Amino acid sequence: MLVDVGEASAFPERGMRALDVNGRRVVLVRWGEEWFGLYDRCPHQGGPLGQGVVLAGPRSEGVGRIGVDEREPVVSCGWHGWQFYARTGRSTWDEGCRVPSYRVEVRDGRVMLDAPPSWRLARQA
Repeated sequence: MLVDVGEASAFPERGMRALDVNGRRVVLVRWGEEWFGLYDRCPHQGGPLGQGVVLAGPRSEGVGRIGVDEREPVVSCGWHGWQFYARTGRSTWDEGCRVPSYRVEVRDGRVMLDAPPSWRLARQA
């Protein structure tokens, strides 16, 4: 169920914005031409991911060497720095730890969040 959450131009390039979608806190990430949605709560201690930062993710460059992958945005929690891939919600360090992720698309300049049907949305597309 797609929900209109705003004008695409209102979202920062290579950045994120937290917003409320019918009582649910969501972080929308804009990374180049790609868009991602994550639940706005870190599983560590419930910190709001939207108060953190989004940055390029880690990439293995061999044994003991870590580089940066500009194609893989990571959201870092502002409270304690826990990091999650914006694309999947999976933790960068523990595949079993994740935050719910939501599909996002842009239609005619409007950002549309694919929200679960259980959210009882007021505005639908």
